[in-house]
Amino acid sequence: MKTRTMISRLLMTLMVATASFSGFAQDSYREALKENLLINNNFDQLKDVFININESLFEKNDNVELLTERYIQEALVEHFVDVVEPIMKEHNVTEADLRTVNALLSTPRGQAFLSHDEEWNAKFQNVLHELTPSFEEDSVAENVEKITVNPGIDAAYAAKFNEMMEASDIKQKMLSFMDGLFPRHSFEGYEDLDEPDEIKEMFNYIKKWVDDNLTTVALNSAYGILTPDDLDFGVKLFSSSPHRKITDLSGMNFLSLMGKTADIMMKYIDWMESQGVQVTEKAKGLKKLMNMDKNWPNEEPIIRD
Repeated sequence: MKTRTMISRLLMTLMVATASFSGFAQDSYREALKENLLINNNFDQLKDVFININESLFEKNDNVELLTERYIQEALVEHFVDVVEPIMKEHNVTEADLRTVNALLSTPRGQAFLSHDEEWNAKFQNVLHELTPSFEEDSVAENVEKITVNPGIDAAYAAKFNEMMEASDIKQKMLSFMDGLFPRHSFEGYEDLDEPDEIKEMFNYIKKWVDDNLTTVALNSAYGILTPDDLDFGVKLFSSSPHRKITDLSGMNFLSLMGKTADIMMKYIDWMESQGVQVTEKAKGLKKLMNMDKNWPNEEPIIRD
């Protein structure tokens, strides 16, 4: 039960992150990538995320929250670049691609779009969390609810929004990502997970919910926030070859995404330690586990009780 609930919440968090339309003293490529990350993301919004996990990672200290703010301002973007740069290069994203998209997003229309997109994405996340089926109960529901379009949305707006959604290909990207959540032998070595068959059923259920409802939920959330001009700009942006390369999710699956998230977490812990913060036993165990994972299969396997 606890495993199913935990994974349900985790999956929704990943879905929301994937649903965002944004893309992902150095060389010029890193500078262009850093500019792209800064244009597309408000890293200050991550403050609450880090603060919420501080208690489990660091011994209680009055300076921890202040150091977290310093980390976000001084180091987080560089650490994101460290993680994202290899992905961009694997997808053949060039410096010219990055600078083309950066220039487009830096225009007044691009800045207006990003501002409205941030507001919309916040509402979209909240609505997704409210509407996506709950898996707190013992059984998974058999029927998927079909959400309807807000009747107050005019047809021209809906048509333009759907054009933008198709240009972004976000629903297909999300469904493809979810297809990779259960590769062959995905549970091998994890026999201690409770009810793996029900977890798979849960993912399939959510996938059908996404297929049936994501576009409608996105449209209902966007109305009144994204303007018709935003939609026109979105179609132009998402149809551009450089932007499609930057936001290419191919090759990303659940394990690789979790690995990238863990990389950022390890960099955060290391940085805080370098500032004199004492880590908890849980953080020490997490670091050891991550180091063993990097050295696999040279390390001895973990023996579960």
